Formats: sequence, C-alpha cells, structure tokens
Amino acid sequence: MRSFIIIIACLLSSLSFAQTISTPAPVSTAVSISVLTSQITVTNPTGGTLIKAANINRKSILIRNTGLVSMYVGPRGVTVGLGFLLKADETMVLDRNTAAIYGIVSAGTTTASIFEE
Repeated sequence: MRSFIIIIACLLSSLSFAQTISTPAPVSTAVSISVLTSQITVTNPTGGTLIKAANINRKSILIRNTGLVSMYVGPRGVTVGLGFLLKADETMVLDRNTAAIYGIVSAGTTTASIFEE
C-alpha cells in the first residue's frame, strides 16, 4: 500500500497544472449622447397639451410631474379617463417611444419636466 501511495505522489508531482488567462485589450468607443431638458405647463384643452413632439431619434424620455395637480399622459386626444395617471411628484420613463406625447389635467395647471435622450 505504501509503494502505491509513493507512485501516485510521484505521478502527481510530475504533472504540471498551468492555467492561461488572456485578457482582451480594452476597446475605446466614442459615443455621442444628446440630452434635452425642458418644462411645459400642462392645461386642459381638448386633445391635451403637447408635452413633447414626435422624434424618430428619441431613445427614451423621462416625464416628471413637478406641479401640484395630477396629470394624464397619452397620445394626441388624451383625456382624463384614458390617459396614464401621473400624480404630483411622480415620474414615468418611456423607452423607445418616438411618438408625440400629450398631457392633460382635469382642472387648473401643472408642470411637466422633461428629460429626453
């Protein structure tokens, strides 16, 4: 039994365990990002207030209701009953939306702050 252990120990000591790790060279890519910010007063006209015009290059848009009155967000013709409710101090993000965005309030006015990329 002892000679068997010695033979295994000799075999293991003669084996070479090497691991090669290659790290790819860093790639530098110039990226141009255009960010637009704006504020719009949202009222309650028929069809809604245009918050942001259509933009085929838009990647995402963040809309924050910075006013005190709830607003409803949707496409042209948005109504209080059919729009997406955005309460005071709430934010919504729309990714890959290139369409025009409208807002409406049931009464009074509010402010929509926009961050568009």
